[in-house]
Amino acid sequence: MIVFRTDANSNIGFGHLTRCRVLARALTKSKVPCVLVGPNKNVLTHDDFKVFISTYDKEWTNPEEDVAFVKHIVDKYSAKGVVLDDYRITESYQSTLRKNNIKFLKFEAKTDTNLFADLIINTNPAVTESSYIGYRYNQDVQFLLGSSYSLLREQFSDLSPREPITKVKNILITFGGGNDRGAILFCLSALLKSADPSTQIVIMSGQGNPNNSLITEWIKKEGDNRVQLKINPENILEIFLQSDISIIAGGTTTYEAACTGLPMLIITIADNQLEQAKAWDSLGAAKFIGAFEDISKQELIDSFSKLSNHIELIQNMSSIGKSLVDGYGAYRVANTIIKRFIKSE
Repeated sequence: MIVFRTDANSNIGFGHLTRCRVLARALTKSKVPCVLVGPNKNVLTHDDFKVFISTYDKEWTNPEEDVAFVKHIVDKYSAKGVVLDDYRITESYQSTLRKNNIKFLKFEAKTDTNLFADLIINTNPAVTESSYIGYRYNQDVQFLLGSSYSLLREQFSDLSPREPITKVKNILITFGGGNDRGAILFCLSALLKSADPSTQIVIMSGQGNPNNSLITEWIKKEGDNRVQLKINPENILEIFLQSDISIIAGGTTTYEAACTGLPMLIITIADNQLEQAKAWDSLGAAKFIGAFEDISKQELIDSFSKLSNHIELIQNMSSIGKSLVDGYGAYRVANTIIKRFIKSE
């Protein structure tokens, strides 16, 4: 048994829950049952109740109360370990688990904090173990670093090569499943009139985005029959494969784009996306334009024009992205959890 502690809502976003459910599915395929603690049941899917044998709606109050509840669930199920995917997890929270001999994996984007976990996963494509030197507390910690550990749905494995393009015809704009902070309308209003008139734009948004109604109204008035809004679409892979360029936030969706060879123009909408966005840019799989609150529409237009008129650059970005993410990260992480938390006993 493995206990997952994460959360999801329009403000936090849904990337944490998405990667936890992917990892849980990989574990259940290896006959390891999983329990979910955190998200409200109204954000869970029918499939979640199949993957997790039990779910606990646990609103965050404070670290002390939360870790006590997680420990209670661990004891109740005699769980072998915990997966922590929540930015509110403190050092004291982790040390409590360690003092109680509870093994745990922690998703950790920061490299300037003390480490108590048995397993640290950071899928930033440019991160290295040297980034954590000086902050180790648990000398037995094992690092799972880089994009090869990114957690993608099964449909993103075994993909065929992307067909080369000669002209940008389809643009994908997506800023995750939560609150887009107004970034979608910002991009639409900048690109619709500046892009080639034959270009089609697909907007992919989550049910939890409070701006969906505003986006819908804007498309009706200004979309010129060139814009489609897809809310929680089931055919996500198909949308990625049919797109030529994406304008995207710096979160977990970047791994899906990279895996499908979709070039990215990244605009971050949260501070925890910044380092990852810079990493994709430095490796050549994306162009990081900047943080949403810092960029102008003209900067977006200029970046889009430069990329869309440079087919060779598009092809290079596509190849680099596919080389960095192969879609099998969930099985790598699941196998490591099984080895460290279950078979080591």
